Amino acid sequence: MLEQFVGKEHGMYSSRELYSIHVYAASEEGEELYFAEMDGRGIVKQNGYEYLQSYISLLHVMDGRITLYKEIRLQGALASLQGE
Repeated sequence: MLEQFVGKEHGMYSSRELYSIHVYAASEEGEELYFAEMDGRGIVKQNGYEYLQSYISLLHVMDGRITLYKEIRLQGALASLQGE
């Protein structure tokens, strides 16, 4: 199922993109913590429905590498897959 979702190129989407990406520093000195907000859209291959989603992500960076990534989806992606 994971391969179907992410696939080799777009997975279950015929197209997809992220846009309106905003990144905010949210850290104290010595730590590198960021919040990002973004929107995504795509077309579901199986049924042609448009997929729309908003995200908020939390990232922790140490020595230039992402050490933690958490994502919160703000809208119901399942409705896009079911054509609602």
